[in-house]
Amino acid sequence: MPLDLKVSVDGSALFQAFAQLTKDELPGAITHGLNRVAGVAKCAVQSRMEEVFNNPKPWTKNAFFVRTATPQDQTAWVATRDFARPRGNRRV
Repeated sequence: MPLDLKVSVDGSALFQAFAQLTKDELPGAITHGLNRVAGVAKCAVQSRMEEVFNNPKPWTKNAFFVRTATPQDQTAWVATRDFARPRGNRRV
């Protein structure tokens, strides 16, 4: 006694859900991942400074900062602070 079984699936709703997910959630997830990686890279630079320099001061270790990504600009990077704010009286 043979059994015939037919299954059909309408995947259009699934594809619409994936398209909506890609449009709404993916940029935020990518941004979050980029910012996490940049933070880990900054910590790696700071820990390497502990190995290279003899007793580095916090001012030296904090010479790096993370420019975070946004959903509109998905670029995160670690850079040095090439400036110092003058405090108190400036000596010339």
